[in-house]
Amino acid sequence: MVKIHHVQTDRHHVLEVEGVLDIFTIENFDAALEEIQDVSSLTIDFSRLTFIDSTGIGAILRAIHLSQEQGFPISLTGMNEEILDMFETVGVLRVLEALQKGEK
Repeated sequence: MVKIHHVQTDRHHVLEVEGVLDIFTIENFDAALEEIQDVSSLTIDFSRLTFIDSTGIGAILRAIHLSQEQGFPISLTGMNEEILDMFETVGVLRVLEALQKGEK
C-alpha cells in the first residue's frame, strides 16, 4: 500500500510518498505525478517510504526526466539509509546530478 500526499505552495509541489512503492502500487504514484500542473519545482519526500522496488525506481527516473522535459528542478529528500544505498547502487543520484549539472 502506498499513499501519495500532494502539497502545493504556489508553484512548488511536494509529493510525500508513504508506504511501499512497488509494481502493485506504482499507478498511485504515476497518477499523482500526472496531476501536477504549472510546476516551478518538485520535491519528492521519501521520509515515510518503507520499501521501493525496481518499478518504483523506474517511476522516480521518469519523474526526473519529466522535470528535464518541462524545465523545472526536482529534489529527492528524506531517504533512509537503505533507500539511499539503493538509489546510489542503481545510479538514480548520478542521473539526477548529471542532469542538474547540465542545467547550469
